[in-house]
Amino acid sequence: MGCCGALAESLCCLWTYAIFLVLLIVADLVLLIGFMKDIDYEKQAKIDMDTAWQEYLHSNFRTMNNYQNALHCCGRYGPSDYEAAGLKIPNSCYKKHIIPEDLYVNGCLAALKKAYNETQSRLFTFEWVTFAVEVIALVCAITLAITFQYESSRYGSEVSNF
Repeated sequence: MGCCGALAESLCCLWTYAIFLVLLIVADLVLLIGFMKDIDYEKQAKIDMDTAWQEYLHSNFRTMNNYQNALHCCGRYGPSDYEAAGLKIPNSCYKKHIIPEDLYVNGCLAALKKAYNETQSRLFTFEWVTFAVEVIALVCAITLAITFQYESSRYGSEVSNF
């Protein structure tokens, strides 16, 4: 709408575009301030890991194995979790070969917390960059609309209102 308004020199399109940008900026601010800061990623990581561990104990190995493969970890807190539960350490706890030297020694809870925090940090940065681009686009749209309006009144040029 902004591009069409600029090419057609349409004040209506430019002001409509500016209004939509204001709504988008407000929505982004609500998301940034209202929701993203309130999420406790460490608590969520603990909930997700406890759920995966309980599923593993009830013969649903998929989620825990996926965590171990993706995060290069073993057990909730370490390989000793399997021994304490009387279970064999799964193949997903090993790098390449099933030998003690290839066993991942770090627990998946710490790795999952780290992954959640890194993702949250990237998402937060992306949201602020998006917010900045939206503000710049709003300033440009308003400047262009005001310029078209000024030219129309000053020179009597044909600036479309539709």
